[in-house]
Amino acid sequence: MSQQRKSEFRRDDPAQRIDELNNTVARLDESVEYIRKGHSLVVEASKVSDAKIKALGRSMQALNDHLSNQIKAIDTTMKAVLRNLEKIPLEDPRKENQPPPIYSDPQVIPSTSEYNRRERELGYRSVDIRDKNRDSLLRKVEMPMFGGYNPYGWISQAERYFRVTRYNSEARLDLVTVSLDKDAMRW
Repeated sequence: MSQQRKSEFRRDDPAQRIDELNNTVARLDESVEYIRKGHSLVVEASKVSDAKIKALGRSMQALNDHLSNQIKAIDTTMKAVLRNLEKIPLEDPRKENQPPPIYSDPQVIPSTSEYNRRERELGYRSVDIRDKNRDSLLRKVEMPMFGGYNPYGWISQAERYFRVTRYNSEARLDLVTVSLDKDAMRW
């Protein structure tokens, strides 16, 4: 310490100096108490956070177990579905593009059916060829045009046409769109 400072300590009143030290100690005690309170709050918050983290961990484990069980159940179901799908016979994809036969069960079978004829006879045509010709002839029947008038009559004709030709839904929609004429085309 410098010489001047030492002399100031000697000249000061010791009672005043003790009061200053007591004030400093009191401020330090308040700071320590404030720090202790803050520390205790941090410890309490830490305990609460630890409890919440443990509870969250238990919830996550329960959710993980549940999802694992769900995945196992889905896996079992998928294996069963695959086994069932393997049992289903595959159809020839070429059959899908062919229209269904027009008449699968004839209403009248003549007693002199061509089924009994021999192929070598003159003028013989098998039933299969005859049915294919009938299908192609019926396909050549034209869809009625709709010009915007008498919609009920046109719908009746179109339904009859579709009943006879047995087009699938997609083909029917295409035929209807090309069968619009005059005012109906602007709709």
